[in-house]
Amino acid sequence: KLPCLGMGLLAGLGGTLLGSLMRGHPVNVITGGKILDGADDTDFELPGPLPIVWRRFYSSHDDRADSLFGPGWSVPISVELQLVRERGEVVSITYWDEQGRDIVYPAVSPGESHYSVPEGMYLICTAGGHYVVETVDGLYRDFGRARTIADTETLKLRRLEDRNGNWIEVTHEKTAGDVIRPARLHDSAGRLLTLAYDDAHPQRIAAVELTLGVDGEQSETLVRYAYTDAGELAAVTDRSGHTGRKFVYEHGLMVQHTLRGGLQCFYAWQGTGRDARVVRHWTDDGEAYTFDADLTQREVTITDQLGRITRWTWSEDRQPTHHVDAEGHVWLLEWNAMRQLISATDPAGHVTRFEYDERGRQTARIDALGQTVRTEWNGFYDLLVAEIDPTNARWIYRYDTRGNLTMTRDPAGFATEFHRDERGL
Repeated sequence: KLPCLGMGLLAGLGGTLLGSLMRGHPVNVITGGKILDGADDTDFELPGPLPIVWRRFYSSHDDRADSLFGPGWSVPISVELQLVRERGEVVSITYWDEQGRDIVYPAVSPGESHYSVPEGMYLICTAGGHYVVETVDGLYRDFGRARTIADTETLKLRRLEDRNGNWIEVTHEKTAGDVIRPARLHDSAGRLLTLAYDDAHPQRIAAVELTLGVDGEQSETLVRYAYTDAGELAAVTDRSGHTGRKFVYEHGLMVQHTLRGGLQCFYAWQGTGRDARVVRHWTDDGEAYTFDADLTQREVTITDQLGRITRWTWSEDRQPTHHVDAEGHVWLLEWNAMRQLISATDPAGHVTRFEYDERGRQTARIDALGQTVRTEWNGFYDLLVAEIDPTNARWIYRYDTRGNLTMTRDPAGFATEFHRDERGL
């Protein structure tokens, strides 16, 4: 699984290179996994100082059994921490993020934290014992304190908060069958959302209700969900009553889905469980791909419906290292031990290099002509404070104590100031 910051750099090198890692609707060509993340799976958005964006993410690598929507699915409130103990002591902590990726951290004691350089993410244990995950965008995910001394323990999200104190709080309930599930969402804007559950599958969300709105919002059902007999998400119906998303599964893996516009996408698999790979993908409008992976050589060959062939090779850490496009052009990518991209060679042989500081922040980008773009960072919030181009022209950025941008100044000395209220708006 590519780390978030590595994906960002690949995007910066060019959308074509990044896009070739995700084929069709879409398949990760390196892991062989099926993913979904986009507008078609954003069920609703509620504006506010900290907006509520209810977006489903599907990953065939996410094998958690207690998903709110069935195997592979997650939403922002699905993030969780799994503590593993030996002889009563926590020895490792796994964070399941919004995309259903499992990120392993070492144990942290009260008052300590650990920073993941590849992910740009902190795991914090406060002096009071609360476990918190902080991302570089300034969002804090509070999971509360450990409650048992069991060999394994899962901590669910209790609160999401930004640096300005805007928050979304999740209230959980325990069912008669001892299932712990989220029941309500409150936000600092004053909203209340209620989660209804499927009678046949008490861990599966059947609907999200806006119980109390703000600024003239009326109470309504925001989205409804239907499930297969096996508890797999089968259909999504929006607030207007339109069923725009449908899904079909075999052996716990998605084999078909229908987009809101009616396009149908199909997948054939090799293997089972989280390590299964898509070997063929096609749509009812003629788009098609086959994926021929040689796992010993860590290489995959992709052939589309026109017979065009592309190839990817990857490292032991599943970082892409070599790409050949359909015209035979070759890209080379080099990564360091922290899974940071340190050089990219394009088909013309031009090399772009990247440098980082000890916290994993990019400090320099050096092109094939030796021209360098440098960046400087705030030491506390990991915020960009200066950009310097190859001519030594400097752009300056200033922030308040909460990390809000308050001023920018260009190389000519022209400044723009930003004034914000207590919510950061």
